[in-house]
Amino acid sequence: MLYGPFIEAGRMIGAGNASFNERLRAENPEWGLRDTDCITECAASAGLDQAAVIAMPANNRLLIYRKPPRGWARP
Repeated sequence: MLYGPFIEAGRMIGAGNASFNERLRAENPEWGLRDTDCITECAASAGLDQAAVIAMPANNRLLIYRKPPRGWARP
């Protein structure tokens, strides 16, 4: 599970997240909010499936990934 502010489908969620992202990148250009699509791709490469994306207060998200059950074949 990952919790926090994210970028979704290349778009910033809320002005507060955009401001936070700018502050992080001003301190270090390698920092900043990550796109949920990229995180999902990384999880998939580690054998995890996305189970849920839950909207939380203050434009945060809870991303949940899980390992598929044994013997389960991906479509």
